[in-house]
Amino acid sequence: MSQYTNARLLTDGDGNPIPQYLDVNDKTDSPQGTFKPLTGDPRQVQLTGSNVALDVNVVNTNNDWKLQEQLTQADAVNGTLTFSDVVKVVDIFNQDPTNSGVFTINGLSITVPANTFFCAEIGGNLSNTVTVSGTTSYIIGRYA
Repeated sequence: MSQYTNARLLTDGDGNPIPQYLDVNDKTDSPQGTFKPLTGDPRQVQLTGSNVALDVNVVNTNNDWKLQEQLTQADAVNGTLTFSDVVKVVDIFNQDPTNSGVFTINGLSITVPANTFFCAEIGGNLSNTVTVSGTTSYIIGRYA
């Protein structure tokens, strides 16, 4: 059974949410608890979630990945993109409105559904090439 709270999120002067947690012991704002700011609080906070339809789980980490280069279908030669360095962290946006794409990176085949974004750290045998099939429009970013 889903639960929710009527407690108001804390915001800054511009109305944007600030880092906070729900204190379930303080029932001032709602029966479920009261949001409190994380200022001075040593707890680590991570955004997590999942997409059940795609069977994908997401955990944000505190990595310092920076986009190094970005290639599209226009850069492919016979379905293969060649980056300037090995691909360790990648994002893929399959822009094709109807076709899933298969992106083979470091020997691992990753299927990205039509009009879907994917991002991950990639294992396998490190390589600087990505082979693409099944999709007509995509953007791939390499991070380091």
